[in-house]
Amino acid sequence: MNLSRIAAIGAVSVASSAWAGTKVPPGWMVVADSEAQFSGVQGQDGWRYRFDRGVGTTVQDMPYSFQADAFGSQQFVWCAAPAFGNLGTFCGIGATYAGANTGGACSAPQSGLQRSIRTWTPNISTRLLLQLSGQGLPCCEQYNARIELGVNGSVAFQQVFGGTSPVSVSFAASFDAVSEVQLMVDPNDGSCHGDNTNLKLRIFTPDCNANLVPDAIEIANGSVYDRNHDGVPDSCQCLADVVENGVVDGADLAAVLAVWGTDGGIYPRADTNVDGIVDGSDLAVVLSSWGGCP
Repeated sequence: MNLSRIAAIGAVSVASSAWAGTKVPPGWMVVADSEAQFSGVQGQDGWRYRFDRGVGTTVQDMPYSFQADAFGSQQFVWCAAPAFGNLGTFCGIGATYAGANTGGACSAPQSGLQRSIRTWTPNISTRLLLQLSGQGLPCCEQYNARIELGVNGSVAFQQVFGGTSPVSVSFAASFDAVSEVQLMVDPNDGSCHGDNTNLKLRIFTPDCNANLVPDAIEIANGSVYDRNHDGVPDSCQCLADVVENGVVDGADLAAVLAVWGTDGGIYPRADTNVDGIVDGSDLAVVLSSWGGCP
């Protein structure tokens, strides 16, 4: 299993939390950042820049990437056509913008809309916290669009915006066993610049011991134990506190002995490794953890 990329991303992008104006939630670390990691290379840092032409159409990688003068600075642009601006079309500008993906005369030389779809794929399926923020921004006229955040092909969040004033976007939620994240911008009415957006997506992974290495990485490479297979390193829990009073002592030892040879019965936490039987391995956990819980 190749875990190197996800670990490297986390180590590099933790500092990027400053741009959002919010702190990284306790117990998590930034593993992907749509702004800090935007590039002109498909697949770099797990990101792909894609599009389709409506519901039921084929999702394709954007075939053209180049630097162009956009919003007063040189930025990467991802296009479905080999030109940018009024001579072509685009599905992504710089780190945050998407827009002008319509079939109108403004920016698309061919009929039919193009819906911007940015995806991020981790190396391993794991629990993730997604944080989406930003705005729908009218560029030149009234706009009408829908943004959709998907997890593993299912819609996790969507928002429709329109009019002539900016509309704020804010969403955060955690999901288990994530294998792909998708962020789509859909121009509802096909108007010129109707789907102009400024969106930032940060993706967090659990890091319970705050050592800037994802918990999933440490568990997978064997550097920490996860005896009860709950995806949380044992060092961040107090598995030996069978009676849950904040200390591992004689009460926990007595509980283990009372349900010896069973699945835990009235003391389900006595089966510390969740293997279906309270035995010597569980007793060892209690004895080796004697004292106050961390």
